[in-house]
Amino acid sequence: MRHAHQKIIYKHGAHGAPYKLKLMKIKTVGIIVKDKSEAVATTLRTLHDFLVSKSCKILLDTHAEGLLSKDIPVLDRETLGNKSDLAIVIGGDGTFLS
Repeated sequence: MRHAHQKIIYKHGAHGAPYKLKLMKIKTVGIIVKDKSEAVATTLRTLHDFLVSKSCKILLDTHAEGLLSKDIPVLDRETLGNKSDLAIVIGGDGTFLS
């Protein structure tokens, strides 16, 4: 049985047909914020509560510092990316550039 916080990774074969590669449980979620507006802060708090209810560990990028409790690790984006199973970006125009 697949849970909401698990994802199925697909790979495409020689003829373009997808096949299941593996089932991966998302344990650590990195959250990146693009600004500190009230809308972003509200979304961040809602996302935090959801992820905690799914027993996920949360990491924040340095731009999110101070938007949630002080006991959540704050990391630079490169380290956050290396330690996260999934990264979520809140705010901005939909692009993600390094």
